[in-house]
Amino acid sequence: MDTTLLRTFVKASELKNFFKVSQELGYAPSTITSQIKNLEKELGYPLFDRVDNKVKLTAYGDAFIPYAKQVLNLVEESKNLYKNSRTPEGSIHLGAIGSVVNSYLERGLTAFSKRYPKIHLNIREGNSMPLFEMLKLGDCDLVICINDSFRDPDFKLVAQRPVRLVFFASNSSELAGTRTYSLKEILSQPLILSEYRGIYRRRLDALAQKQHLSVDPLIGVEDIHLIMELVAKGLGVTFLPEYCLLHNKDSDKLSILDVDAELPKLNLQVCYNQKKWVSPALEALISFIEQGDFLTGLSSSTSFETLP
Repeated sequence: MDTTLLRTFVKASELKNFFKVSQELGYAPSTITSQIKNLEKELGYPLFDRVDNKVKLTAYGDAFIPYAKQVLNLVEESKNLYKNSRTPEGSIHLGAIGSVVNSYLERGLTAFSKRYPKIHLNIREGNSMPLFEMLKLGDCDLVICINDSFRDPDFKLVAQRPVRLVFFASNSSELAGTRTYSLKEILSQPLILSEYRGIYRRRLDALAQKQHLSVDPLIGVEDIHLIMELVAKGLGVTFLPEYCLLHNKDSDKLSILDVDAELPKLNLQVCYNQKKWVSPALEALISFIEQGDFLTGLSSSTSFETLP
């Protein structure tokens, strides 16, 4: 039922003069007459008697007044539902790459949940490209991913920070120390790498190709936490973001290797699909991230750049 027709009816029931109604509502008199007729047709009974250019409510019209007002009041209340929500609540589907989840997302999740106890976070872990696709399709509300540069016009970039990819080895390894190694020397070691479709592996392959070298991993693992654990036990060398050492239980057992090569840099990005409605809960999470409270633990030299 069209609320415009209901508003016209309520005003006409008060003024009992279609011309005065047209002046007050800013419509032509013929429009007011047409609106009342359309409402009567929809209801199936007359609302006004029209005699000698005068209008008078019928018994049905008089009985319909409280119903019309109730509908209009409910419509106004529904408009204020968003405004009256004092504490954000609801569910957020957050997608994040495994290295972020394993390295330092836990602290941010704890802090966010304490501040917003009525917001439920559902976390989906995966690689960057599948997560970006989920964001595109609306299956994720916000994603934290690694990317070369920001391209998709549908996505709003909330914040980003540079990420340095480095080689790790166990402190017990003969590689740990002050010596600088060539890329050829590093690639000749047993390699424990993320699976070949991942962005870290692709960047390592590209780096090797520039020097006409090949990458032949001993073990390919999708779980970053497991990679770190295997490397800490001295089983090989890996190639991951530097921040993977943060809050990792094996961080004191690992060393970053000095390699004579220009290692690739990527961007850790936080973004959402601006074509999708931003709920109060998602607004709260975005604000929390912009304040720097969600992804904590990196040094000031690699702090997040928040974007307008």
